[in-house]
Amino acid sequence: MIKKLFKNIFKIINEEKKLIDNNEEKSLILEKGKESSIIVPDFKEIKNLKIKKWHVNEGDLIKEGAILCELENEEALLEFESAFEGVILYTYPTRVIVLPNKEICKIKSI
Repeated sequence: MIKKLFKNIFKIINEEKKLIDNNEEKSLILEKGKESSIIVPDFKEIKNLKIKKWHVNEGDLIKEGAILCELENEEALLEFESAFEGVILYTYPTRVIVLPNKEICKIKSI
């Protein structure tokens, strides 16, 4: 089995995320003290993703652009990046299939 490594970093699907609009990147700010769910997007052709490894722990303070976790299946390994900074409140278990649009992490802005 050949495993492909994708270095593409996927942004968070969320109303507080970074948006790509007419090829121009715009950053929206998560309000201080507000919590936001980190959702795995529907990658269409990439199915049966599992969290291989978390790069953060609950209680960690993270910066925008930090790698949150690695998602993998039999054909791909993806790094999942945070679009804003805050404190990690919750992380989804590793080695469990993550369905599209499923919350895998929660962040609270500081």
